[in-house]
Amino acid sequence: MAEPKPYKMPIEKILQFGIMVESAAKMTPHKDRLANVVDALTSGSKTVVKKSDLLVLSHTVGKNHPFSFAALHNDLPLPDSVATVPMVVEVVFKEGVKDMLFVRIKNDLDCYDGVTATHTSFQVLEFMESGSIDKVSPFPYTGTNGGADGHNSPGRFLRFFMQLARIFLAVVCTMFSPSYWRGAWMPGPLQSTIEASTKGTRVCRRYKNIPESVTFREILSVMDAIKTMLKLKFYAVTVNFSPTVALALVPTLEALKSREARLGCLTLPPAGTGPPPPMDAAHSGALFNCLFYNNYGRHNPNFSGKVTDFLWDWMGIYDTFLTFTHVVEVQGKKFVRWCAHPDEWKKIEATGLLSKLGPAEAFTPVPFYSKGKGD
Repeated sequence: MAEPKPYKMPIEKILQFGIMVESAAKMTPHKDRLANVVDALTSGSKTVVKKSDLLVLSHTVGKNHPFSFAALHNDLPLPDSVATVPMVVEVVFKEGVKDMLFVRIKNDLDCYDGVTATHTSFQVLEFMESGSIDKVSPFPYTGTNGGADGHNSPGRFLRFFMQLARIFLAVVCTMFSPSYWRGAWMPGPLQSTIEASTKGTRVCRRYKNIPESVTFREILSVMDAIKTMLKLKFYAVTVNFSPTVALALVPTLEALKSREARLGCLTLPPAGTGPPPPMDAAHSGALFNCLFYNNYGRHNPNFSGKVTDFLWDWMGIYDTFLTFTHVVEVQGKKFVRWCAHPDEWKKIEATGLLSKLGPAEAFTPVPFYSKGKGD
C-alpha cells in the first residue's frame, strides 16, 4: 500500500480569519490548556476535524508590540509549522494584557469548509476558558442539510447544464457586445486578491460597526437591491455539508431565505459535494451571472469574552471574481464584508445602500504564510 503523500498547503485555497476578543480576563490565565485542546476536541463527537489535520498554537507578544487588529493580522510572523496541516488556530496574547486576545485561523478549503474552521476556533477558546470538553459547543450544522448524495435529483443535473448553456450564450453575445460579460475586464488577466487590491483592481471593504438597529433582514434587503442594480440573475450560495460544501444558484431573495428552496437550487458540483474548484478564469466565468453570498450564520460561543472584530479573507479570489459579500453574526454582533472589481464597486457605492451598515474599512489582504517567514 502506497504511503500517503505529505500535506502540501495550496496557497490559492487558503481561507484566513482574524478574531479579536475583549473582556477576556477569564480566558487569558489559561493559555496552558491549549496544549491539550486538540486531543480533547478530536477524542469525541464535538468536531468533524481529524486530529492530524488540526494544529493549535499560542504566541505572546512583548509589551511594546502593538496589540491592534491591523498590527496582529498584517505584521506578526508565523512559524513554519502552519504549512504542515490543513487547519491552524493561533491564539495571540500580549505580555501584561489580561483582558484581550487575538485569534488567527488558517483553513485549507480542499479539506474543510470555512464555517467548520470558524466554529473550531471558538471551540478552542471555549476549552481554554473552561478546561472541560463538556463546556465546548458541538458543531451546530452537522446533518442540518441531510446527506449531499440525497440531493442528486435529475433537476440538479438539469440546473447544471442550464448554467453551462447560459455561459455559452454569454460567450457568444460577448463576441458582438464586449460589455455583455459583466464588464470589459472579463475574463481579464488573473491576479490574486493580494496583488489585485494592491494594484487597485479589486476593492475590499468590511463593516464591523454595524448599528444594532440594522437587522439581518435589512442586510439581505441591501444585498438584494445591489443584485438587482447589477442585473445579476442568481445568488451563488454555499450549502454546508460539513466538512465539504455544494453551491446553489438561487434566483430570488425569498428563495434564499428558505432552506428547502436553497437545497432545491443545488447546481455545483452536479453531484455530491467537494472543495471549491481551482481559482482561475473558468471559476469566475462559471458564475458570471451571480452575486456570491457567503452566509456563515449565527454563532454564540460558550465563553465570557466578547468578539469585537472578525475578518474573513480568501486569498484565492482573483480580481475577475464576481461581486462577493460575506456575513457572520457572533454574539449578536454582525460583521459584513464586500469586495468587487472597481467598475462594479463604483456602481454599488453610487447607490448609497451600504451606508446603512455604518463606516466602511478598506483593507488589503495579506498572505497568511509565506515560506521562510519564520517565527
